[in-house]
Amino acid sequence: MGYSIQSKKVIISDIEEVIKLKNGEASTFGDIDCKIDQDFFINNRFRFDNANTKTFILILANNDPKSFLSGASIDLDKVLQKYNRTEFHHIYPKAYLKDLRFEDSYINCLANFCFLNSSENKKISAKKPSQYITMMPKDKEALKEILDRALCPYNTFQDNFKAFIDKRVELLVTFTKNLIQI
Repeated sequence: MGYSIQSKKVIISDIEEVIKLKNGEASTFGDIDCKIDQDFFINNRFRFDNANTKTFILILANNDPKSFLSGASIDLDKVLQKYNRTEFHHIYPKAYLKDLRFEDSYINCLANFCFLNSSENKKISAKKPSQYITMMPKDKEALKEILDRALCPYNTFQDNFKAFIDKRVELLVTFTKNLIQI
C-alpha cells in the first residue's frame, strides 16, 4: 500500500482490496509490512513535508500530550488540523546542541522533538534541559505526567543528549509497537 513511482498500479490494487472488504470478502488490504525500530526515530529528520514526520506526530498525539512548561493539555484539534509548525520543537535545543558540536542530522532526528508551543519554546531558548526543568511544574506527579505523555525518559534533564536519545527511542518504539499491536 505504499505509493511510489508505480502509484497507479498500487492504487488500483488497493481499490480492489477495499471493494473486497466492502463486500465482506477476504482482503490483504490490512497486510502492511510495518517495521518499527530505533532507526525510524533516529535516522528520520523532523521535516513537515514527509510522511515519517507526520507519522511521528500522530504517534505522539496518541498519548494525550501535555505542554512541557505549563503541563496544559495540547489542543490536538487545533494543532493537527492546521498542522501548526509552531507547536513542535526540539527537546534538547538546537543552539545548545550546536555548541556541543552535534551534527544537524542527529539534532533534528525525530526522537528530539515534542509538542511545544512557540511561547514556551522561546522561554526555553538555548537552555540545556537541566536549566529549563526549573521552569516546569515543581509537583513531581505533574512533571511525571508531562514526561510520560511526551514519551520522554526520566534522564531528559541530565544534559546527556546521547543517553536521552537512546532511552527515548526505546520508549517510542515500545509505545508504537503497542499502538499498532506488533
